[in-house]
Amino acid sequence: MPTNLPILILLTITLLTVNPQEIKITKINNSPGILPFKLGKAKIITSKHVFLYDINLSNLKFEINKLIKLYTQLNSSLTFETAPYVKNAQTSYDHLKQLIEEIDQKLENIKFAKSQRRKRGLINIVGSVQKFIFGTLDASDGERYDNALKILKDNQIKIIKEVNSQISLSKSLNAKYSKTIDEIIINQRKITNHIASYSERLTNVTNDFHKYTMYLSIINQIFISANVIITFLDNLENAITFARLHVTHPDILTHKNLKEILYELPKYYKTNGILNISLFSWYSVIQTNCYFSENNIIFAVEIPIAYPETLRYFHLFPIPTKDNHIIIPRQPYLALTDKVYQYMEQPCMKLENIYICRQEITESDPKFDCVTALIQDLNPVCHPVPIKSPKLLLN
Repeated sequence: MPTNLPILILLTITLLTVNPQEIKITKINNSPGILPFKLGKAKIITSKHVFLYDINLSNLKFEINKLIKLYTQLNSSLTFETAPYVKNAQTSYDHLKQLIEEIDQKLENIKFAKSQRRKRGLINIVGSVQKFIFGTLDASDGERYDNALKILKDNQIKIIKEVNSQISLSKSLNAKYSKTIDEIIINQRKITNHIASYSERLTNVTNDFHKYTMYLSIINQIFISANVIITFLDNLENAITFARLHVTHPDILTHKNLKEILYELPKYYKTNGILNISLFSWYSVIQTNCYFSENNIIFAVEIPIAYPETLRYFHLFPIPTKDNHIIIPRQPYLALTDKVYQYMEQPCMKLENIYICRQEITESDPKFDCVTALIQDLNPVCHPVPIKSPKLLLN
């Protein structure tokens, strides 16, 4: 009894730290040397579906340069003679100047993100240098995604199948970016037309009030374009920062976009391989990566795909037998079915009423493993380890 006391105290402490509603104790007769706590059900992530979303910065930079040109053109047309209008027009112009400078600064921030946290440069056969900015993406991943993007766009196919993953384009995400650029282009056409009309009409307008009204109409259009660009660049900066942590920024994947993606998944996977969790919980398991390729920023939104069967999930504790022997498990956590099992070193993530484990299943035939055979009431072949009694040292 004294020999078992420290282990019993440890077990009691462990029990107190776990929610009792989550625990089911599996009964094992005659204490074989290990006690599995059944924590609940688990799904093991065995593959992923990658949705690619690319942003071409060249288009955006072109529109920004056009905006700067319009801004410069407007500056040269300030021809007010009445002091209040001169002051008000200059104030509006200075505000616009600050917005243009803010756009320029945000572009510099993105360039800095491109040059920082570079894992290594990959010079491919066409000589382009790809810079990978964080995390698990390496050069081969980026090259693979670049090739996938080219194939998906050029050949108009919907999906590329690979080992443990499938890749497709996210039409909804790319459409969202195109819509933003289109909005900027349409607005800048209006500005160009306004400025042309403004220049023509100035020759026939002598009243500063009329001039100022026309001027405000133009500068307000430029404000709209500048603010749309700033908002877009803000979200892009934040999305890159989130992606460094493998977290999906809501601007990259809105609820609407996520619903559309989840609607697509059953076309490629059986229902039991798609996690049955709420829309909000999906954001906890989706991982986003990001990298730069020439003038493009590519986001890879990785949707986890689970092993079809739901597994039982255990936390394993060695407990001494009557003759002071214990069974030491390979790892402290175990997930299993009647056909497969997997030990894990780290605990799985609890999400709603199920555990999500990111671990490839590598084991089969539970009857050949000591602990899994014990849990399933089979005939286990185990090799318990003796516990040596501590020696009491007296001075």
